[in-house]
Amino acid sequence: MIPVKLVRRIRDTARARIARALDDLEPDDREKVIGTIALAHRLGRLDLVLPRRERLIPILQQGQDGASGGFPHEEWHVPLVPVLLTVTGLRVLGAGLLHPVRELERILSSDEALRDWVESLDWSHPWGGPTGAGHNLISFTYSADDLGLISQAQLEIIRQVVEAGRDDVYGVWHRDHLKTPEMMHLGGAFATGIVYARFGWPLDRPEGTVKLLEEIQLPTGSWNENWPAGSADMDATWLLERYTRHDAALRRRAMPMLERCAEYTVKRLTDPDDFAKAAIDTHLNLLSILRALFPNPNDDLPPWRFVMFGQEL
Repeated sequence: MIPVKLVRRIRDTARARIARALDDLEPDDREKVIGTIALAHRLGRLDLVLPRRERLIPILQQGQDGASGGFPHEEWHVPLVPVLLTVTGLRVLGAGLLHPVRELERILSSDEALRDWVESLDWSHPWGGPTGAGHNLISFTYSADDLGLISQAQLEIIRQVVEAGRDDVYGVWHRDHLKTPEMMHLGGAFATGIVYARFGWPLDRPEGTVKLLEEIQLPTGSWNENWPAGSADMDATWLLERYTRHDAALRRRAMPMLERCAEYTVKRLTDPDDFAKAAIDTHLNLLSILRALFPNPNDDLPPWRFVMFGQEL
């Protein structure tokens, strides 16, 4: 069970961060606005940000290049990540970009251009980084869909190319670059998995992902030797819950891993020093799953939402 005291502490911390952010906004605080909206969405409290929409929308819209439609991006991000984050925030607020994103239009200009783009992704890095296939795939598909630019036929082209790259043993990405399972393959499975989930694509052989997670989970119960664990535990927990929910045998294999992760997470978050280091938005997502899997009869707080880039998954 997840202690109620911990759930309340995370809720209160998240609400305080949202309030502080909204009370201390500057015109160039686009990243702060994006993070605040995402935190409120995961907490199930978009009502905390929507009354400020007239102030928040211009902050998100500014900084877009009029010619390319792009935004400045950090060197560790693929170029479309800031487009994804901005479009996500604007969609929640009922608004849109001021200019078209030319790179999206270029990729979608023909079936050949789209297929070439997907095949050209750096699948040796299936998760993040400046060339990561996972971040490229998420930022492109989510943004194009949010902006109403992509058709079902084009999504099917993407699905066919991506599906062809799944590893035969582990069912994750990419078959040409997977010799020994590593954490980046966990990240890649999550990145591509949330694209599959958003568009309702079927995913067969989920037992491969369960096998992957069995092999790389650490004795601590985490999938990362460091604290905080980045997104590794959130990613793994989502994959295990999502991929085993309709298969009783796989769920029985997954539950010991999920129990170990829950015990580890509670232990770290109930330590004051460790709590201070934790990423609250990531742990809202992680605990949204663990609270449902290991319910506490005394937990009378509303459930939290597992949200990635504005999409409840």
